[in-house]
Parts: sequence; structure tokens; C-alpha cells
Amino acid sequence: MSCPLINCTMQGRFDHYPKGRGITRIKELNASKVNVCIAHDDIQTPFYPFGNGNILQAAHMGAHLSHMTGEHEIAQIIQMITYNGAKAFGLQEEYGIEVGYKANFIVLPVDNIVDMVSKQPACRFVFKEGKLVVETKPTEPIWYSDLLKPAR
Repeated sequence: MSCPLINCTMQGRFDHYPKGRGITRIKELNASKVNVCIAHDDIQTPFYPFGNGNILQAAHMGAHLSHMTGEHEIAQIIQMITYNGAKAFGLQEEYGIEVGYKANFIVLPVDNIVDMVSKQPACRFVFKEGKLVVETKPTEPIWYSDLLKPAR
């Protein structure tokens, strides 16, 4: 389990230069077929006041720190924040989108996994056991040039 946001902040904090950065060998462990999980820890604590629970932030930082920025590597990072975590908890037989599984999932407004990690958009829809529980309406831009146009 790697929590790259808090680990790279806390570990090495009191080292002299060059300072170490607390990140485990995500890429190497993954290549060795170890079940690597990426998580988010310390949500708005004194140790990490920036934490907001967005797992995509952890994926973004994990991809950077482990040098896994190619599209196939980003796909592996996505596995680390999804399926691998379920596997670590022994839930792999009921995780995913299959007939008979609990339909717990989110829908993101992106076209590909690179945009998912780089843009970290807000969830458009959140489903819990097949029921829509949260919908985030897309924002509409305000064009100030339109505000200056005379009323019709």
C-alpha cells in the first residue's frame, strides 16, 4: 500500500540535503507481480492539510513519483487505485461491473484514462448498489463578452 501524497510529504521531512522522498518502489514491485495499491491517507490532518480524499490525486502523484506516465503505465496505476485495493481486502470476486455484483461505481466526464488522471474531474454520477446517489451538474462558462451585449 502506497500513499504517495502523505508519504512524499512526511518521509524525509527532517533529512539534510539531499532530502529523501517517501515513495516505495511502485513500478518495480508492480513489475514483480506484487499487488501494489495506491491510496489516499490523512484527509485534512495537521500532517497533511491538503488531503481531500480524491483518489485521483493519489494516482496522479503516484504516477509522477514512480515514473509511470506512459498510457499503459497509467492503466496500471488505475488498477492500483481500483481492483488491486479490492484484491487486498479479499473483494476481488465481487469487484467490477458484472451481472450479480453490487453496482457501486462512478462516472467521470473524460474520454480516456490519461485525462482521468491528469484532469482529475469531479464525478459526474455516483452509483451505490445500482442506485444513482449523486449527480454533479456540469458547470456552464460565463462569457463576459456576452454580458456586455445589449439586451434584445
